[in-house]
Amino acid sequence: MPDITRLDPVVFVFTVLDSADSGWHVRRLRWAEALSEPYTITLELLSEELGADIDALLGASVELIVERQGLSHWAYGVIRRVDELGEIGDRLGIRVHIVPAVALLAQRVDTRIFQGMTVPEIVAEVLGPPLAEYEREVDVASALTGQYEARDCCVQFRESDLDFCQRLLEEEGIAYTFEADVDNTREKLVLIDTVESYPEVEVLLGDEVPVIVDRPEQAELESLRSIERSLRERSTKVATRGFNWKVPDALDEGSAQADDPRGRTRELYLFDDRRQIVDDPMGDPQAQSFTGEAVEQRGPAAQRHHELQRRWDHTAAGSANVTGFGAGRRFTLGDHRHDALAHQRFLLTRVIHSGEAPEEERGESSAEGPRYQNEFECLLEDVPFRPAVRTPKPRVYGAQTAIVMGPPDNPAEDIHTDPHGRIKVRFHWDRLSPADESASCWVRVAQLWAGNGWGGVFIPRVGMEVVVEFLDGNPDRPLVIGCVYNGTHTPPYTLPDEKTKSTIKSDSSPGGGGFNEFRFEDAKGSEQVFLHAQKDFDEVVLNNHSTDVSVDQSNTVGGNQSNTVTGDQTEAITGKQTMSVEKNRKVTITGSQSVSISGAAPEDGVSGSKLDITGDYEVDASNTIEIQAPTHIKLTCGGSTLTMVPGKITLSAGGKAELVLDANALMHSSAGSKVLLDANALTQSSGNSKVLLDANALTQSSGGSKVLLDSNALTQSSGGSKVLLDANALMNSPGTATVSAPTSTLAGGGGSVEASGAGVTCAGGKVDVSGGMVNVSGGLVKIN
Repeated sequence: MPDITRLDPVVFVFTVLDSADSGWHVRRLRWAEALSEPYTITLELLSEELGADIDALLGASVELIVERQGLSHWAYGVIRRVDELGEIGDRLGIRVHIVPAVALLAQRVDTRIFQGMTVPEIVAEVLGPPLAEYEREVDVASALTGQYEARDCCVQFRESDLDFCQRLLEEEGIAYTFEADVDNTREKLVLIDTVESYPEVEVLLGDEVPVIVDRPEQAELESLRSIERSLRERSTKVATRGFNWKVPDALDEGSAQADDPRGRTRELYLFDDRRQIVDDPMGDPQAQSFTGEAVEQRGPAAQRHHELQRRWDHTAAGSANVTGFGAGRRFTLGDHRHDALAHQRFLLTRVIHSGEAPEEERGESSAEGPRYQNEFECLLEDVPFRPAVRTPKPRVYGAQTAIVMGPPDNPAEDIHTDPHGRIKVRFHWDRLSPADESASCWVRVAQLWAGNGWGGVFIPRVGMEVVVEFLDGNPDRPLVIGCVYNGTHTPPYTLPDEKTKSTIKSDSSPGGGGFNEFRFEDAKGSEQVFLHAQKDFDEVVLNNHSTDVSVDQSNTVGGNQSNTVTGDQTEAITGKQTMSVEKNRKVTITGSQSVSISGAAPEDGVSGSKLDITGDYEVDASNTIEIQAPTHIKLTCGGSTLTMVPGKITLSAGGKAELVLDANALMHSSAGSKVLLDANALTQSSGNSKVLLDANALTQSSGGSKVLLDSNALTQSSGGSKVLLDANALMNSPGTATVSAPTSTLAGGGGSVEASGAGVTCAGGKVDVSGGMVNVSGGLVKIN
């Protein structure tokens, strides 16, 4: 005889919501649901319409109700697959696979960037629009209690929408479950992060679920057939560490642990390769978070990982006939042989429903009644549920390229960077971001060196194509490592024609038109190092500076040049030196100067030069010194000068004495004496005595005495005495004429008069002595 059941049989009701229903009846079902996973329902359906349009079922929204005694456990979803089973008896049999609409988003694969958004916000943006096409929604607010930090860069990289959101929720420790929408016609995905937000299981007759091992279907209430504990050894401690490059000296570390009954420690160490989710807002590159405050990340991360480990410490599993059981629901257990389980609160994490209605296959309206049971997994309510991190994070294998972006409202800003030398880029796969600086977060740029205030800096310019690597392959952590040329940005020299040139060439900013360059030419026989400064070129050498030029050197300065040497300067020229100064030249020497010239006289002179010497100046030539000027040469020492102009030389002493040489020659003393040499020659004293040499020769004193030499010779005193020598010789004096000498002789015409100490002798052919009176006296007088 059949068993007498106290519980009403379970009824399975299947309904197609958006297409014609062909009266499908559930023959068999398997329904697997778990927290943070899309559920799957597999139904075997029978219809009396052998020609039912099964094609119309694919993609249809459906409803499944598992009902007993007024309690219903619903499921809504979309038919993802239909298998035709053929005729079973006189009915058409099919197998349908039902999933929530979000599961179909595994077929939507995209690559895109999200900036400045929290994980719940990202999930709403990713899932909201496509779920709306299925008339579904995602609830990211009603059951979330935690505060979630915004991520400055979060990349969906070649991931389906489902996998991307699943991964983010796992990283944040946020679970999701499904509830009916307000119209009870569609499922709604709900994000949830606390146990208190999970709904209760509806049970018949009471609040607790008993354990009935023997023939539970004959009991008057739903029950568990079994529930058994599972204990596992897990890590007792979680330690995390992260690196924030903005504060590189202070590693972000966190830890969480629980006591081990045996006093042992099993540490799980995680060096998190996730991007720092509170890096900086778009407009404030110095900030450490979007709120402007430093936010601890590794501590909460360690706590989440630790809670995930604790989730497996004490779990339970069993079987039941409670139709209200579902993933994400809570129940209270009744009596149990283990005190650790009795009357405890549990959260269901996984439920697999199984049901059969064999009478549908026989076409009976009722038989023994449908058979239903489920298998479940649960954990104690006081253990926070964190979804297992199962969804792999995509890795970027190899480098990618991107285009450097800048602000569209200022196209002249061809260098767009922040205080850290970071740039904005737009990846080629980015279909959604505008072609401006909002296309990415700030991306760090690898440099040759990066010291504390020193190193190398080359900031990629707007429009350049850059090579982007990803740290540890993480798409959230881009790093620019270089640039490449392309069709619009070509090399500075034509290739391969000028392939021997290697260069670093910049472009004036903004607007271009100029450049700085450091170039190497390696063509055999034409090797060259070229340095070009578009404007200023400054050299700073704190110690020695040596330049060695083996052949020629040429320096051209278009404007002014200034050289300052605070020590000594030595210049050695083994060949010739030529200096050309078109205007003035001034040399100032505060010490002494020594110039030594060992060769011949220079071929060219110096024009327009001025030499100022504060100390001594000595010129020592072993042969010749020549100074030449076409208009003027002047040497000055105090008040004395030597002035030379064409045709004239003036030598002047400080006391106004001077010598003037032009067509004539004039020597003038400061007291008034002078010597004048022109066609004549004049020497004159300040007292007006003079010597005049013209066709004649005149010597004259200021008192009137003179000597005149012309065709005759005249000597005349100011008193009237004179000596005249012409054809005759005349000596005349108004006074006494005296000739005095040891011996005096007066001779002429063969006669002579000689006076000496011995006496006076007159000789001649004839001697006349006459006078008014003639006196002849002496000690002895001889006449004839």
